[in-house]
Amino acid sequence: MKLKLGLAIVVITATVLGVTFYRAHIPAPAMNVKPIQKNARVLGQNEVQNLLGSQFVVVRRVRQVPPALKQSFTNLTDLPFDMNDPGERIR
Repeated sequence: MKLKLGLAIVVITATVLGVTFYRAHIPAPAMNVKPIQKNARVLGQNEVQNLLGSQFVVVRRVRQVPPALKQSFTNLTDLPFDMNDPGERIR
């Protein structure tokens, strides 16, 4: 009984550590798009509907945000892209 419990604890610990390591080192998703230019036109209702129906990739670290998205943010807002990872202190 103690051996099974000990083995279960080792397996659970290894799994949690593996998932944590994997999530911390996932590379940025590949995006073959250019940033949105300044003064870009506004999307129409049909374009928004098509976009919202698209497949999305969830990223959990700022370094995973594609450069084109960071540049698009800056182009549209005239502000620098400044974001923290979840749980980090705000600078």
